[in-house]
Amino acid sequence: MKRLPQILLICMLLLVSAAHSGAQQQASVAIFPFGSLSSGDRWITTGLPRDLVEKLIRTPELRPVPLDRIDEQLAAVVPKKSKGPAWLAPSVQRKVGQWLEADLILTGAVGASNSRGSARDFLGGLSIVPSVTPEGSEVWIAAQLIDVHRGVAVSWAFAEGSREGFFELQAAIYLQIISDLGIDPGTMPRGTVGRPTEFSAAYKTTLEAEDLLLEERETKHHEKQWRRAIKKLEKSLKIDPSYAKTYTLLGRAYQRQGQLDGALAAFGQSSALDPNYVEPRMAIADFAKMAGDTPAEMRALDSVLEAASWDDTALDRMGQAHERLGQTERAAHYYDRAIRLSDGEPDRLYRAGSVKVSLGEFDKAIEYLDRAVARLPGESPYHVMLTRAYTRAGYLDQAQATLQTAVNIGVESTDLWLAAGELALEKKDYAAAESAFAHVLELQPGRMDARLMVARLRVLRGDHHAAIEAYNAAIADGIPLEDIVEPLAKAFAGAGEKDKAEELYRKALSNQPDNVDWLLARSRILIESMRHAEAIPPLRRLRELHLDHLDATEWLAGAYAVVGNDAEAIRLYRALLVSSPELSHVYVRLGELNYRVRNFESARNAYEDAISAGLGTSDVYAGLGLSEEELRRYRSARTAYQNALDRDRTNAIARAGLQRMRSKIRTPRREPSAAEWAQRGHNRMDSGDIEGAINAFERSIAKRGNNARVLNDLGLAYAMIGDTGRARIAFEKAEQADPSTETAYNLGRLSFQEGKPSEAMLNYQIVLQRDATFLTAALNLSALQASAGDAGSAIQTLSDIREHYPESGAVTISLANAYFQSGELDRAARLYREATGIANAAADAHIGLGNVSLCQGDTTSAADHYQQAIASAPDNPDARVNLGTVLIQQGRYDEAVLEFQRALELNPSDLALYLNLAVLYYHTEQYPESLEYCRAVIEQDASVVEAQRLIGDIAMATEEYQLAVDAYGAVLLQDSGDLSAILGVAEAYVALEQPEMARDYWQQWLDLIGEDPAYESQTSAISRRLNGEENAAATWFYEQIKELRSLTESL
Repeated sequence: MKRLPQILLICMLLLVSAAHSGAQQQASVAIFPFGSLSSGDRWITTGLPRDLVEKLIRTPELRPVPLDRIDEQLAAVVPKKSKGPAWLAPSVQRKVGQWLEADLILTGAVGASNSRGSARDFLGGLSIVPSVTPEGSEVWIAAQLIDVHRGVAVSWAFAEGSREGFFELQAAIYLQIISDLGIDPGTMPRGTVGRPTEFSAAYKTTLEAEDLLLEERETKHHEKQWRRAIKKLEKSLKIDPSYAKTYTLLGRAYQRQGQLDGALAAFGQSSALDPNYVEPRMAIADFAKMAGDTPAEMRALDSVLEAASWDDTALDRMGQAHERLGQTERAAHYYDRAIRLSDGEPDRLYRAGSVKVSLGEFDKAIEYLDRAVARLPGESPYHVMLTRAYTRAGYLDQAQATLQTAVNIGVESTDLWLAAGELALEKKDYAAAESAFAHVLELQPGRMDARLMVARLRVLRGDHHAAIEAYNAAIADGIPLEDIVEPLAKAFAGAGEKDKAEELYRKALSNQPDNVDWLLARSRILIESMRHAEAIPPLRRLRELHLDHLDATEWLAGAYAVVGNDAEAIRLYRALLVSSPELSHVYVRLGELNYRVRNFESARNAYEDAISAGLGTSDVYAGLGLSEEELRRYRSARTAYQNALDRDRTNAIARAGLQRMRSKIRTPRREPSAAEWAQRGHNRMDSGDIEGAINAFERSIAKRGNNARVLNDLGLAYAMIGDTGRARIAFEKAEQADPSTETAYNLGRLSFQEGKPSEAMLNYQIVLQRDATFLTAALNLSALQASAGDAGSAIQTLSDIREHYPESGAVTISLANAYFQSGELDRAARLYREATGIANAAADAHIGLGNVSLCQGDTTSAADHYQQAIASAPDNPDARVNLGTVLIQQGRYDEAVLEFQRALELNPSDLALYLNLAVLYYHTEQYPESLEYCRAVIEQDASVVEAQRLIGDIAMATEEYQLAVDAYGAVLLQDSGDLSAILGVAEAYVALEQPEMARDYWQQWLDLIGEDPAYESQTSAISRRLNGEENAAATWFYEQIKELRSLTESL
């Protein structure tokens, strides 16, 4: 195909206003028909606007105005003898742009290269048109971009080249448009730049067919037009069978003829050829909607959004689909996204506002509905819903003003009367409400929403029995109980029939067991009715749904307290305070409950917390006094009782307590010394009262601040509650006061706790410099050295400490392990054998000897040692895991399964055991069992890609190929370079007869492997498959894949 080697593009650019380039919404662009100054180039002027529209559809920041809307508006202003819209006066062009609600207008002209003076005239005499015509040039395109809001042209462009280079010319114009608007051309998706077809004949033929389909609207001979168009489209496909637009037009023609199967096939082929082509995907969605298949419509719309996530029409339709399915939250999500892109359609604003009203998001609903009314005043549903939104939001004055505005402009409907009645209800103007509802029912007898409003009015007026009668009549007429359960229950409660209200919620919950509002309402009724035991199940269910639900947690704790389950009540109250420490009254309940279960220390702390939170009532101080008295802290008790009486002289508990304290308090007790506070700290640590221990140690330090031992104890206490920052401060102060092995050791443990292994090793080395016999420091240091891969240093550390502890099983085993890690198997075996005679070390010793035998290939000896280890320590799962591994190597799979299962019983949290069992069952073709263990792994940790990959292998083995695609895909989400998963997906797509998808993954695999010689045979096989060279021996190909997996996986 002959093309001009270079496209000449000359432009003059002015920046578009920030209101258009930086706004969140898409800029709306109206592309006027291009004028033609040469009779032979009509196909260019016809196709150019259509192609530019398609490019703008694929541009996230821009939204083209439909061409038929533009033609309709231009028809009213363009004279019949006019050259065309390109030569309209700027004021007329701007007016048309305003009618179209466009932000920008693109207008232009096309002419032959020998008429380049016309291009200068069109561009207002700008000097951007060269005076010399480039060699080979045949045609030029001139264009200008007009800012509708400012009424001025903001950029001009001129492109010149051959007619065969038409696609490059239109790409040049498009690139100039987006560049002028500040859009990065490098981010544009497929289809915005480049040739839609390599054959100009196919393009022109498809263009002629499109003209016939458009002309069909204006002629009576529809069938003839359709047949002519189809013939041209079929001719175009013979020229270029990969031209996606041709298939889309063919689908439209088939659709008009009623050939729905052919239309769907054509749209599907178009989508497959061009993944970013929106129109055929939207056409498939239209088919699904016409068939009433909402899920299928949503799948089609999802595919539209995959191609163009910024398509506001698809987002709006997704919202409508979710709304039809009753999924209002999802509907609101899609409506929000659509409106952020384009808020020009009042119906869209109305739909979004209505959904927001149903969700209780009234401020957002008002925003949307107000804009809908402003765009299309007088539309009754808009005014009605806006009135309801203001009413339900509590903005009653605005609701009244909105209602009055609707009446003033002539809006009249029963819906508006109903909204007026609802507003009157909120304003407590019950007479007006009664009148409004009566008017609605007079015009529409039996209207259900009006009847329900009347029932609500009866409740508000206190006529509960009449309300109940009205609601029951509505149910009898077919309204679902779930729609009115709350107002009907309220009516029953108002009538004093709480049992019936509770029964009503129970029935509703049988159909919707997870409705949070109903669970809460039923629980409230049960608690108010003193049926606390019955309230516990719904409250527990509510907390399962929303663990942080404050009311549910507090009510459940209270219910447990009433039925005598004090421990559970205390646990829940504590959980409540973790999330909401401002609930000071909960401290009081904790104080009462802890006192009741004789946990006086905790009771005292709870009462003190209540007082600190500002709830120092007489009863709280009395409770504190009782707790202090039980703890034999009589002076503190006396103070508390006195504070209680200061607040209420009639408090009997405080008066009796104060009387008792007179006989118990003798002489003033002296303040404990630093040593005594330290001893108290130790005692509290021994009893598990870590907070109390910290308090005691800090008091000791306050009396004697440089006591290194107490500082060490304080650091240990902080470390026990996870406060590593304060623990480090205490340990470092201890080290400054008196450097010791204990302090250095504690710093080492703390550094390890903080995830700082290098710092931990340094501290342990300091310990051993100060005391070479410090056994645990040596063991900890060697373990860190080994985990860092420094087996030599670990051996040296352990050898030094072994001189001091030659009979230590832990040292001997650790040293043997270090030798084993370094590959010195003989030394490791000698030490393991020595350890078999040391108490409590035999099991680990035999495990080590089994590992050595396994490394030497002696599975029989390895199995014997592992069995001896099991005999020495039956509860040690490691020996059973290792034995299971050996049994697998010996082909004794059933016995291996038993060992792994026994190990799992001993250590049920070890995910590796689940995975080992899954792999073992897979290799013995017990696929259901293997799948069960894989899923058990994923339930506990979804990041274990080995389990996901194995699910893919199982799915392939059982021919569940879509499951295989999903499983391998889950692996690739976590590790996009997983060679086995990439190959697995490709195999699955081959089985699903989706070769193009398989080719993409094969190519991805080849890109990752590169020139690695280890994969030479697999690379060759896959390359041949990619090149279309089918392998006659298909089984050989799959054997190559298995060989690849053996290279990329280890069991």
